Amino acid sequence: MKKSYVILLGLAIFILVLPGIVVPPAKAETTPIVWTDKREYDPHSIAKIFGYGFNPFSTITVTIVRPDLVEDIVTTSTDEFGYFACEYLLDGIHGTFNVTATDGENTATTTFGNCLFLWARLKHCTIGTFIEARAYGLCWCKSYHVKYFDPDGVLRRTSPTYTHRWFFKDHYVILPTLPKILGTWTVKLYQGTTLKRTKTVDVNKIVWTM
Repeated sequence: MKKSYVILLGLAIFILVLPGIVVPPAKAETTPIVWTDKREYDPHSIAKIFGYGFNPFSTITVTIVRPDLVEDIVTTSTDEFGYFACEYLLDGIHGTFNVTATDGENTATTTFGNCLFLWARLKHCTIGTFIEARAYGLCWCKSYHVKYFDPDGVLRRTSPTYTHRWFFKDHYVILPTLPKILGTWTVKLYQGTTLKRTKTVDVNKIVWTM
């Protein structure tokens, strides 16, 4: 009888102190992942970054390495399910952004870019045969131009410099006096002196007007 009383007393004491026991957050049971709502963004838009599989109620450090290798850090936290969400404002720089998220124990990575886009196509009209180039997703405060190279890699035209534009259109008329016309032409888009995008155009026939 005395032994049973001791056991019951011990159980009662355990129940009384149980609410004061601090239980550490549960370890994430899934492989952590991180992703963005888009793969490509406009140069000055906001990237939304999400993660799952991290420790619940943990501080998350999100490191974004820009194309110029500058590191930006965003700090957020997970909910009870190990999920987090945060935002990152792009500042117009073009290239690939590398994202790493960690809670100090679990780490996941992803990448995203911006939608600097170069379009080039061969056209025929009354002015003859020409290559039309269009560039979109430009940074307003940057300068851009395109260059046209013939199938031998010889530079045939450098466009004017375009500044304070979100997009621009340019063209190069293929002259009949050129030593090499048929073949693959190359159009290159530059931001300042840095090559950003390249497109090729196949010229299989030529039309000239008088």
